[in-house]
Amino acid sequence: MKVSLKRGFTIIEVTLVLAITSLLAMAIIATVQASIKSQHYNDSVDSLKNFLQDQYNKVNTPDVLETDRLKECGADATDFGDASYRKRGRTGCLFLGRLLTFSNSGGDSKISVDRIIATKDYSINDLSSKNDSGLFSEKDYLAKATDVASETYYLAWDAFVTSPKSNDLLTAQILILRSPINGSIRTYISLDSGLSLSQLATSANLNNDLKMCVYPKGISFKATRAVVLRANGSSSTAVEIAPRDEVINGVQPVKC
Repeated sequence: MKVSLKRGFTIIEVTLVLAITSLLAMAIIATVQASIKSQHYNDSVDSLKNFLQDQYNKVNTPDVLETDRLKECGADATDFGDASYRKRGRTGCLFLGRLLTFSNSGGDSKISVDRIIATKDYSINDLSSKNDSGLFSEKDYLAKATDVASETYYLAWDAFVTSPKSNDLLTAQILILRSPINGSIRTYISLDSGLSLSQLATSANLNNDLKMCVYPKGISFKATRAVVLRANGSSSTAVEIAPRDEVINGVQPVKC
C-alpha cells in the first residue's frame, strides 16, 4: 500500500510570512500617519488664512451690541450715543477696526485681537478737512476698547508661525482700520510689536507685506507653506497662501 504524506509549512516559512506582513502593516500605518499629519498641517495653514480674512469681515460689520454702550467702548472712549448721530446698525461708539498682535506664549504662537475705537467726536465738517493718515496718527485718537475682553487665537493642531528663514516665533502687529472719512479700509503692518496705535498707523507701515511661515509643532515637515498678508490690504483678498516654488496666478512664492 502506498502511504501519502502531507507536507506543512516550516517554522522558517511561517516566520518569513509574519515578517513580511508586519513590514507591510508598518508601511501602511506610516503612510496613514503621514497623511493625517499632512492634513493637520494643511488645516493649520487654512485656519490661519481664514482667521485673518475674517478680521476684514468684522471690520466691515462690527460685531458689537447696542446695549451698554459705555462698557463696549471703554471708560476712556467717547460715547456717540446720540440717536441723531448714530446711523442704523451702528453702536454708540465709533468703531474703527481691529488690532492683531502676534506674540510668543510659552512656545506657542498667540494672536490677540482688540477692537479699536475713536476717542474724539469730530463733526462731519471737521472730518472733511482731514485725511486718514493725519487722523489715525493723531495722538490718542485711536484707543483699544478697554472694557471689552481681547479675543485670543491659537493655530490649529499646535502649529506655530515664524518669519521666513527664522527659528523665532513671529512677533508683529496688524492694524486694520476703516476710515471714518470715506469708509475705505487700510492695513498697517509692523514687526515691532511694541508700537503705540498712533505710531503703528503711519504711512511707512502701509508698505509692508507680512509673510507668515507655518510650522507643525514637534515633527519635521519639509513642505512648509506661508500665509501672506499683502501691504495695505483693503479686503479679505489681501490674505493669500503663497506657493512654495513658483509664481501661481500672480502670487509670488515664499520659501520658509
